[in-house]
Amino acid sequence: MRPPDVLSTMRDERHNVTYHFVAYRTLTRDEMLTGIAMLHGQPSMRRRKKPIRNQTFTVQTIHGATPRL
Repeated sequence: MRPPDVLSTMRDERHNVTYHFVAYRTLTRDEMLTGIAMLHGQPSMRRRKKPIRNQTFTVQTIHGATPRL
């Protein structure tokens, strides 16, 4: 099976953070927001006292791997 190769990008201007999503198809805004919420829900992200600023995150997803996802 080939790896995901479609890049979708979302930017948070307020905190100067860019999120790159690598998937099998172009993701919708809702899917990207869900991915960002899941990323920030990780235990290491929840313990942060300061907001994240000036960073870039790459999230690899399996959206589009099968017709039912």
